[in-house]
Amino acid sequence: MSVQVPDLEAALEAIGFKLAYFNGYAPDGDIGYAVDGATDDWVYGKLGVPGFTIEVGSSFFGACSGFFPDYECLDGLSGQRSFWNENRDVFLYLHKIADAPYRRVFGPDALALGAAADGPGGVRVTATVEDRRRSGLPKSDVVAAELFVDAPGTDGAGQAMSPVDGGWNGTSEAVELLLDTGGLAPGRHRALV
Repeated sequence: MSVQVPDLEAALEAIGFKLAYFNGYAPDGDIGYAVDGATDDWVYGKLGVPGFTIEVGSSFFGACSGFFPDYECLDGLSGQRSFWNENRDVFLYLHKIADAPYRRVFGPDALALGAAADGPGGVRVTATVEDRRRSGLPKSDVVAAELFVDAPGTDGAGQAMSPVDGGWNGTSEAVELLLDTGGLAPGRHRALV
């Protein structure tokens, strides 16, 4: 499936709202003070790379509040917050879309991937594929999912997965595929949905 990016502003906004989905922070884009540019602005202007600054701290949370919260708040040593744990899924998502962020942000996301042996020479790969757009925008039904082994490929070139309930009929679908592992080299392999 090919996705046309309507414009870079829409793509950047979509990325921001997906990041907020993962960490629960406010994706309003207003930081409340003037900034004349920063490294993320320069990288975007020169290279076209999307850049986001995740601001932490708040007016409450004691040592973890304010513009420069205590360093111990990064990993939870303060006993109050762990900014790393709050943003772990954000960083993993950014890693996932890094090769084509303006295109990959649109459409559904694969969650809860699983793999289990299913007979000799087979592995059942499962996932939940869900459209998680920002609030206020209509969600789209999931109409397909595909599996790539070890490396991502072109849309439509993977192995087609099937909806567990037998039909593509919702914004969230449990999907599965019985993968024949007979042609794979022994060892670990990555399943990409």
